[in-house]
Amino acid sequence: MVLFDDFYTSSMDTFSFVKYLFELLEYKDKLNFRLINLASSEVCNKAVFIEKIAKVFGFKLNNFELGSIHSIKESRRAKSLGLDVTKAENFLKKPTPTTYKVINTIYKK
Repeated sequence: MVLFDDFYTSSMDTFSFVKYLFELLEYKDKLNFRLINLASSEVCNKAVFIEKIAKVFGFKLNNFELGSIHSIKESRRAKSLGLDVTKAENFLKKPTPTTYKVINTIYKK
């Protein structure tokens, strides 16, 4: 398995996403159908994300290597899918979950 250390994302579990989405819907009149990113408050590369999942779930990471998204020659994709969640956090008056909280929610559910 190749863990990309140069591909970033703001991963969020479905349970937290729905919870925060319904909280945001309470502000629908103020939101005025603006574009709002809803994701983890942290941007994390895929390698670190998998390492954190393994730690929380008690798995050993075997048979993996660090790699680059650019190693996939046919791939034409951005190196970062990290999202700025400032607008959502400002409406909610609280931060969206961190990567660690997202992984813990996945573990508990």
